[in-house]
Amino acid sequence: MAYVGGSLTSLFGQKPQAATKLAARDMAAKGADRMHEVAAQNTPVKTGRLRTGWYQLPVTKTHYLIAPAFRSGIANDYKYAPFVEYGTGLFGPRHRAYVITPKKAPFLAWRDPVTGQWIRARKVLHPGSPGNHMVAIAAAVVEAETDAGPLMQVILDRWAREVEASAD
Repeated sequence: MAYVGGSLTSLFGQKPQAATKLAARDMAAKGADRMHEVAAQNTPVKTGRLRTGWYQLPVTKTHYLIAPAFRSGIANDYKYAPFVEYGTGLFGPRHRAYVITPKKAPFLAWRDPVTGQWIRARKVLHPGSPGNHMVAIAAAVVEAETDAGPLMQVILDRWAREVEASAD
């Protein structure tokens, strides 16, 4: 959806250029806002801290090739957010199971969910957990909604009205 090319000022003059910049900034903010919403919806909830830890990054001006552009996004400051996003162990970046050992007790203990019996071990080889890919899902949703039109339609309609009004 990005426009790559020269300035549109020669076609529309200076006033629409301001409208275009405002529209691009608003679209970056709206995309990040939608990403925040979708990432939070797809974040698993144990305590709720990770889900409420998402925040929107401020919109900043940058350049895409030679054209000015605006960018924003989402972030989460919890240390375990990347592990929930990408997965651990066999599912994580290293694709290896890992050993869990007790920190204070002489052994690990848990109740078998099938038999109900207590199981004790000095260490276990954990296969890891698959990632939830909250950010990847959010990015895909925003991209699909942007390409299909409904997410940015209000901003684009406002931009079109402003450009048409200034052409008169």
